[in-house]
Amino acid sequence: GITTYTSYNEPTEEELLTHPNWKFRDQYDVVHEFSHGLAKVVDGYDEGVINLQWEIVVSLGKYRNIENTFEWWIIVASDTNANICSMINSSWTTIHSFNDCSSIHAFHDGYAVLATYNNNEEWIKKLTKPLYSIINQEGEIVNQIPYRYISDFHEGMAKVVINTKDTIMNSKIGYINAANQIQIPDIYDFESNSFQNWLAVVKKDGAFGVINKQNETIIPFEYSEITTFNNWFAFAQKENSCWILNMEWNFKLIE
Repeated sequence: GITTYTSYNEPTEEELLTHPNWKFRDQYDVVHEFSHGLAKVVDGYDEGVINLQWEIVVSLGKYRNIENTFEWWIIVASDTNANICSMINSSWTTIHSFNDCSSIHAFHDGYAVLATYNNNEEWIKKLTKPLYSIINQEGEIVNQIPYRYISDFHEGMAKVVINTKDTIMNSKIGYINAANQIQIPDIYDFESNSFQNWLAVVKKDGAFGVINKQNETIIPFEYSEITTFNNWFAFAQKENSCWILNMEWNFKLIE
């Protein structure tokens, strides 16, 4: 893969030898990770997209915000003219635009989320339609979501805040599918994670555990922290002890 850098970091000798894209370090302020052969680049306040040949495929400054995860060669972005979100195909032409849209999430599992609000409480009170819409890769709205928060979809499910308390961060989360059917009730703390390999690290009553998609507890809620899995392993902490977990949920105490 291609490693990316910001122009504010100086390369080590090894980096200069192993990462040829370093020669582009002064061309952009930030180069994000490549995904499906594309990467978001940032120059000042302007954002654009480059390909693996470092050719500009979406001009800098054309869109206010570009997601840096690309699925099926679809780029999603918010227009600088404000309140317009766009889907762009591999020919770099706009295939769908959505009005009254403050942002659009990247596609995951074939779905993306359109947001119509901007966290302004007075603006939300005047809102007369759902806060979010779920769209498919054809740009069709498959469902509208009235909740205050929804995450990206992972393995067919998204986190949602169904009943908002004083703030979103203090609210409980549950999980829905793209049909807006509640699959797991909102009984977990906001810090809970999305599903990965059919399991999710979640927090309940201040402690972390692991559940499956049937909301069955796989790892009991007795850890102060469990990381997400990286290369099939995760770290867990309980009191003063640290543990390594693998995907078979075997535990190894780190002495």
